[in-house]
Parts: sequence; structure tokens; C-alpha cells
Amino acid sequence: MKILNNHTVKLCCGGNGCPIVEDLKNGYIKITDDYGSSVTVKKEEADLLPGALSYIKSNESTAQKPGEELILG
Repeated sequence: MKILNNHTVKLCCGGNGCPIVEDLKNGYIKITDDYGSSVTVKKEEADLLPGALSYIKSNESTAQKPGEELILG
């Protein structure tokens, strides 16, 4: 991770994929990928990302039914 300024960091994992995460200072976070596409989410939604990524990485994801709601966080 590289700090670009007080509100922006660049996430690098040794390859070409280095998304930029920016605090928009209005309760939202903006994530921009290498191609210039971006998504803006509420900070509360961004807080749920680690749990979602952990779930996706686990083998348990095959046990869930499509459309079944999970409670994360």
C-alpha cells in the first residue's frame, strides 16, 4: 500500500493491479481500478468488504444457495 495523500491510498500487490482508494470526505469511498472505472460506496458499505472477501475466498461459498442473504460484520 502506498499513501498518495491524507485521503488517498494505492493498493498494490506486486502486479499491474493497483486500485486507488479515496475518501471523498462526504461519507463515501471511491475505488478506481487501473482502467479508470470506479465505484463509489458509503463508508459503512466499504467496512463490509473484508468480510465479503473472506467469505468469497472460503470454500463455504458453495454451500450457500443463490440469493440467500448473509449477515456480515
